[in-house]
Amino acid sequence: MYVKRNLSLVLILLVTAASLRAQISDRAKILDVRSFSEPGSPILAPNNGYPVIIATSNALFTLQVVIGDMAYSGQFQVTRHVKPADFIVGDFVSASIVKEKLVVVSPGGKQINGKIVRRERVPSNDSLPVPSPPSPTQKNEDTTKVPKN
Repeated sequence: MYVKRNLSLVLILLVTAASLRAQISDRAKILDVRSFSEPGSPILAPNNGYPVIIATSNALFTLQVVIGDMAYSGQFQVTRHVKPADFIVGDFVSASIVKEKLVVVSPGGKQINGKIVRRERVPSNDSLPVPSPPSPTQKNEDTTKVPKN
């Protein structure tokens, strides 16, 4: 009885893990990578009876990727295994949206989760307006000329 239940539980977990891994197979183009730091909570350190307050900061980076017709910006923590310099603008990475998180597989193969901070609809190339050439009846006037007195 317990063996069947444990076996079915393991099977369910494997299927769930495989489906999560399948969701991350979306190809996403990197549009932008920006690093920044935000102030962290200060640390109070003892110093021979004279406490010292030490300021801390958190190193973060924002990664903007395009998935389908949407651009997503996510904030990620800089770690020793994932740095903003690992991502090259214009390259493709595997990424997906899971609830309110942007899940990206870094070029080193590490899966990272970041909070989505911005969504933007990206127009397709078909819907961009094409400028029309000037008609031959229009006069090209040079506006940089100064009138003579």
